Amino acid sequence: MYKVIDLFAGVGGLSYGFEHDHNFQIIAANEILEPMAKAYSLNHPNVKVFNKDIAHFSKNELINTLGKESSEIDIIVGGPPCQAYSTVGKRLIDDPRGKLFQEYYRLLKEFSPRVFVFENVTGLLSMGGGELLETIISQFSTLGYNV
Repeated sequence: MYKVIDLFAGVGGLSYGFEHDHNFQIIAANEILEPMAKAYSLNHPNVKVFNKDIAHFSKNELINTLGKESSEIDIIVGGPPCQAYSTVGKRLIDDPRGKLFQEYYRLLKEFSPRVFVFENVTGLLSMGGGELLETIISQFSTLGYNV
């Protein structure tokens, strides 16, 4: 069974598909907004939900909370907030939410999962003339992933 962590989990949309396949076990999720974290818990009652800033979420915390068996994660899924990239928003390159991919990167580096799913809006493709996407791909590739 593949162990999954859902980052920037919201109410658990990405987790939904994994939860309905017996080959996957979602062992933890992280969501900063309390109402969303509560909704995630209602939608996925068997998953440990951390309600905190992603900058304060770590592999050690997961192990300390869930035990040694949580040390090996096969898949990380998540979609950092899209407001900074969305074509219906202001698309400000200096929006702090637009840099949260770096926390996703930090956790990929820390956990070293077999694969990851990084979900975001189409507007990400054109941010900074495409340079932001190139930066994200380049950074994730340094960890040995084919992106």
